[in-house]
Amino acid sequence: MSSLDQKIFQKFEKASRADTIYEIIKDGILQGVWKPGDKIDDQELAKRLGVSRLSVREALSKFVENLIIEKQHWKGYQVRQLQWEEIEGVMEIRVALESIAIEHVARNVTPELIIELEGALDQAVRDMEADDHAAFRVSDYTFHEILHRECGNIWITNIISNIRVLIEIIRQISQEEHFRDVAAASIAEHRAVLDCLRNGDTRAAAETLRQHFQKHTERVRSEYKQPETAEHTEDYAASEK
Repeated sequence: MSSLDQKIFQKFEKASRADTIYEIIKDGILQGVWKPGDKIDDQELAKRLGVSRLSVREALSKFVENLIIEKQHWKGYQVRQLQWEEIEGVMEIRVALESIAIEHVARNVTPELIIELEGALDQAVRDMEADDHAAFRVSDYTFHEILHRECGNIWITNIISNIRVLIEIIRQISQEEHFRDVAAASIAEHRAVLDCLRNGDTRAAAETLRQHFQKHTERVRSEYKQPETAEHTEDYAASEK
């Protein structure tokens, strides 16, 4: 093997480590291990994972690029607290894409799809009654993931997948303080969407989903606290020099 080949494979192995660490951090945010404002100690994480601190920082830098994590001078890394304008931007994209998705789904509803959506709702109810916040976030979002998958548009699925962490950060804002009330409302709204699909009413399904997102946005707004401006937040390019 030439020295050039060795460099290529070394680069691949290095990238693979960073990608694996990235997925671990991503799962941690999705599961609520790290919430908005929480610090992520890169040194401690490297120690727990048995990897170099540099590999952890490479993974964290991807989140910094995507505006999910910020690096502050003398403070290290922490999950960003989104500005309200950013939340509105994410919701605008999500509503537009999911409205298109459900219209496609509504035209091709099958008994199997109805059963699968009912199963997701039943699981969400069980998780709510068990007061299992992390499990509920998964089962509640599964309802939407089924619609994404069944719409038949891979670009909708990919784009929503790329903002999945931001979606979860926003959902955590509304579910943190009033879990039971928010969970029950979400389940009821999902059930209303399911009823429209069961009846084969494409227009009603799309409108009911939009109303669900409107209510979701209102719940987030009622719990939202404007984050303090970080005076020493470093620009990504400068922080990685």
